[in-house]
Amino acid sequence: MNKLLFKTVIGIILLMVISLVLKEYKVVLNYSGEGMILYGLLISFLYLLFGILIESEKVKKIIALKKVKVDCAKAVLTLILIIFSTIPFGSWILWFGIDGFNAINPLRSLEIRAIMGVLAGILLVRSLSEN
Repeated sequence: MNKLLFKTVIGIILLMVISLVLKEYKVVLNYSGEGMILYGLLISFLYLLFGILIESEKVKKIIALKKVKVDCAKAVLTLILIIFSTIPFGSWILWFGIDGFNAINPLRSLEIRAIMGVLAGILLVRSLSEN
């Protein structure tokens, strides 16, 4: 019960930090430059941490065994998701324009990038096995 309570408290704190940073990011989103990139990287990192928190039991097992085997396919997919979730909004517009390539349009959405960040955190842990 205490483990569940601890994970819940950490998760709520992490979500509160994400919501605070996200408010600032939406303000900075109207401008371009280093601030937008910094906030984008910070938000992506927080989403990645949230995904790792979801798989915290497996992280404990891997740390306890101290032997890790990497599943390359999952690791490559994780890397691709991390890269796509950290590319700033302005870069998508510069590369593909406002109307741009329709397959890329969903990647401009903050919500889709949040889902990709959490999924990357989960896949990062699952790409590491105990063997």
